Amino acid sequence: MTEIPEYLPTRASEQSPIGMIWTDLEGIVLFVNQRACELSGYAREELVGRSVTLFKSRRHPETYYRRFGETIRGGQEWVGRFDSERRDGT
Repeated sequence: MTEIPEYLPTRASEQSPIGMIWTDLEGIVLFVNQRACELSGYAREELVGRSVTLFKSRRHPETYYRRFGETIRGGQEWVGRFDSERRDGT
């Protein structure tokens, strides 16, 4: 697994009201801020090292996820919104 660059987790990201997830080029979670944990219902330890496909749901069309994958595999920044179920299914 790729190590997270030390410049990524900043105090600002931890205090953000927006959930943030950073991945490597293969979509493996390197960092999540506290808000992403609160929104998803997962603990940080449960997310780091796992595939971002954990957040995949039926709420978006397959083309949405395809574009997302192409963007991150291409080394580009993807900014968007995932509407997914929480860990408890809500």
